[in-house]
Amino acid sequence: MAKQLRLRRGTTTQHGSFTGAEGEVTVDTDKDVVVVHDNATAGGRPMLREDLNNMPASGVSAGTYGSATQVAAVTVDAKGRVTSASNNAIDVSSQVGSVLQGFDADTAKTDVAQTFTAGQRGQLTTLTSSSGSVAIDFAASNNFSLTLSEAVTGITVSNATAGQSGSIFIKQPASGGPHAVGGWAAAFLFSGGTAPTITQTASKCDRVDYTIRTATEIQVVWTGNY
Repeated sequence: MAKQLRLRRGTTTQHGSFTGAEGEVTVDTDKDVVVVHDNATAGGRPMLREDLNNMPASGVSAGTYGSATQVAAVTVDAKGRVTSASNNAIDVSSQVGSVLQGFDADTAKTDVAQTFTAGQRGQLTTLTSSSGSVAIDFAASNNFSLTLSEAVTGITVSNATAGQSGSIFIKQPASGGPHAVGGWAAAFLFSGGTAPTITQTASKCDRVDYTIRTATEIQVVWTGNY
């Protein structure tokens, strides 16, 4: 017949005043855990349950720490237990231009005078015409290139902002031309007051250099037959 082993048992309070023999095992009926004794420690040493139900609270509030605007500060003791946790705001604004800039001293800034030690290049944006119309969006680039495929009778602009400058290259095709260019937006102010006649030779290129003084005043200098 099978033998049943029953260990001495008692409540947590009863264990608190009990010092068991060395190697003795008892059962804490409140916590449903076994307790190992060493003949010295009152209450013995309760074993940790598999479900961690009897694990002592660490004092750290349950929750999620850290976010897009906060960084978590966590303290861990020598036994790998988390003893404190908190959220600290990420202060980026006070570091930009000083501490953060120091990690990349070559980064260009927009609000200070700078000396460039290497060549700077602007994108050359291709323009096209449709039914004789060309639309120039100054937010897209500073420099533009148009190879004519038809006569241009209207040139419109958008996002003209004071201080922007650049060039517009207008090139005749190798064959199928030449084509005329006219209908410049009223904002374009050519030197002498008259828009130029674009070079009428195959494969030749004219350059229109511009500076935007106001949204309605784009001062232009034209050179041609390149």
